[in-house]
Amino acid sequence: MSLGGRIAELRRQKGWSQENLAEQLGVTRQSVSKWESDASVPDLDKIVSLSDLFGVSTDYLIKNDEPEAAATAAEPQAEQSAHYVSASQAQEFIAMTENSAPKIALAVMLCILSPVCLIFLAALSEMPQSPVSEGAATGIGMAALLILVAVGVAALIITSGKLSKYEFLDKELIRLDAAAERSVRNMKADFQGSYYRSVAIGVTLCILGVLPLIVLSCMGARDIVVASGVDLLLICVAIAVYLFVRFGCIWSAYNKLLQLDDYTPENKAVERRTSVFSGAYWCLMTAIYLAASFVTGRWDRTWIIWPVAGVLFAAVRGIVDSVIKSKK
Repeated sequence: MSLGGRIAELRRQKGWSQENLAEQLGVTRQSVSKWESDASVPDLDKIVSLSDLFGVSTDYLIKNDEPEAAATAAEPQAEQSAHYVSASQAQEFIAMTENSAPKIALAVMLCILSPVCLIFLAALSEMPQSPVSEGAATGIGMAALLILVAVGVAALIITSGKLSKYEFLDKELIRLDAAAERSVRNMKADFQGSYYRSVAIGVTLCILGVLPLIVLSCMGARDIVVASGVDLLLICVAIAVYLFVRFGCIWSAYNKLLQLDDYTPENKAVERRTSVFSGAYWCLMTAIYLAASFVTGRWDRTWIIWPVAGVLFAAVRGIVDSVIKSKK
């Protein structure tokens, strides 16, 4: 078989179009077409790039080593075991994600905002001649907190149920239709600007939201004023998280289909082994939060458990992933 024939065969095994291969090599589709028809020969640096992309040696491309040929013959079998995703399925998944992302983001936002009323009323009840008693403040604040959390959790469950048919994208190896892959890459490129803007705005809100609280604390402001600063911080964080979740869900949808970032085959294998840990960790954190809040009665302070738990989770998860990858 000629060099052009081998390039065409390996490209088809990967499920790539000539345009896909040209994109990854930084050449035109016409160049790939000429190589495959043996009208021209790729430069040496392109042959090296081709060997890296296809996972074969340059000797195989040029000399057709039999051992390599046998190895590449096994690749289609591996691809056959992957979950095939058609262009219509990819489009449906992206459309469902775009529709669900604002609802998921709003649900998470409500959970973050849930203690705002309780914090403000608790501080108000401690003022001299307060119009609200401590018992009333606790009762009204707790009612508002539980209602917001209940609405948020219900929305998350309902929305997640609609996307459950595509859960395999998180953990299974997939094979995307060539036309679908090209379309998803283009959509991701168009969405990239919106995604990075949302991240920049969210991070800015998280940073600036702390400033009023720091200033008020340094000035020795009254408890009601400091409580208002805490509420303002929570509102800023809630808006930031809304942006992170809404745009992050859509960004993740593209990465799931393209198997990039957290969704590469290697990372999916690690995720399958750590999913039990993640579920157990957040159940434990929820139990700690509820126990600490009910025992101390300081719902205006125990919310700090969540950001601490988030940072700790990232650290512990990183260690667990590293251990699993090193064992593999």
